[in-house]
Amino acid sequence: MVQSKISRARRRSLAFYREPALEPPSATIMEEAIQHVALQVASVIDALATLIVAAASVEVVVRSAIAFSRSGLAANLQPIRWRLGNWIGLALELLIGSDVVRTAVSPSWTDLGQLGAIVVLRVVINYTLVRDMREGLPPPPSPPPPPAP
Repeated sequence: MVQSKISRARRRSLAFYREPALEPPSATIMEEAIQHVALQVASVIDALATLIVAAASVEVVVRSAIAFSRSGLAANLQPIRWRLGNWIGLALELLIGSDVVRTAVSPSWTDLGQLGAIVVLRVVINYTLVRDMREGLPPPPSPPPPPAP
């Protein structure tokens, strides 16, 4: 009798220290599935951005080689630079998107801070890239004069 009272009291005290009940398994499984899919999507977007930069680099090398073979050192490389800048800008935007997807599924304060810093850096790089490209553009043609009445 004394032992049963002790064991009951011990069981109650152990029950007090038990971990809280977990969420239903379906919600946890669904969250993990969504997180897995989102991380896979982010990886595919990263791969696409990498392929874009690689293809753009190959294109720049080929076009530069052709331009140098035709014109020598006097070759005009500005159009090639603009094209590369456009491709790099696209890749940077894709990378920002993949960072947002990655952070959306597992947000912690550290992840959000890192995302903010990465986005700011990539936006600044993209902005300066676009600005440099616009400064190198020739002025737009003047509009034609209005017809005489």
